[in-house]
Formats: sequence, structure tokens, C-alpha cells
Amino acid sequence: LPIVPRDMTYSEYKVLTWEIGYEDYLFSSFIPGYMHFMLDRKKTAFAIVFSRLISTAVMVYGIATLYSELSNPDLDVDKGRKRLTLGISTMIGGFIGNLFFTAYDVAHGKWLLREMRARIFFKYRGFVE
Repeated sequence: LPIVPRDMTYSEYKVLTWEIGYEDYLFSSFIPGYMHFMLDRKKTAFAIVFSRLISTAVMVYGIATLYSELSNPDLDVDKGRKRLTLGISTMIGGFIGNLFFTAYDVAHGKWLLREMRARIFFKYRGFVE
């Protein structure tokens, strides 16, 4: 068992022992806010969950618009072209939003883990039992 200072909390110990692996990257791509939930940053994690839900809804709306326009083409070519452009734009925008918030969760979570470890090491510097 590792030597742990008496006044170290469980959350500090968890931060020091958690190593981010490939499975964490995979979980973070499917579970919005995974990294921030693991680091007990619930406000940021819920903001990521909300943002990814909005991005997914925008993407689904774009897909539905595309499907609607392709399955029931409008006789007015300009109107149909505008709906296709809207569908493609919203689908791509939602997809890019999902990618951005997933990347933010991973990159900021990794940076935050390093920062939290540095603060814990600084707090308990010189500890020898």
C-alpha cells in the first residue's frame, strides 16, 4: 500500500491515482462530461452534457430536414435548395459542436488532472513518514 499523509482526503488520493487510459477516451466520446464527472467538477460536466445534447438535437434536426426534403422534393427549386442547404448546415454544425465539446471534455479534463495533481504535490511537499 502507498504511504498516504494522514490529512489527505479521498478525493485528493483519487486524483493522484487516476491514470487516463484509452478506455477513458472511449467513455468520454460516448458519455458527455465523463472526464469532468471523474474529477468531481459537476458544474462543468453538466454544462458539457447540456451542450452536447443541444448539438445532437441540432444535428438530428438537420438530418430530419435533409430526409424530408429528399423524400418529398418541393416543386419550387429555390425553396428546395434552401432547405437542403439548411439541413446540411445544421447537420454539420451539430456534428462539429459534438466534436468540439468532446474534445473540450478530454483536453480540459486532462489539463485539469495535471493541475490538480500539481496542487496536491505542492500541498504535501516534503512529506516523509
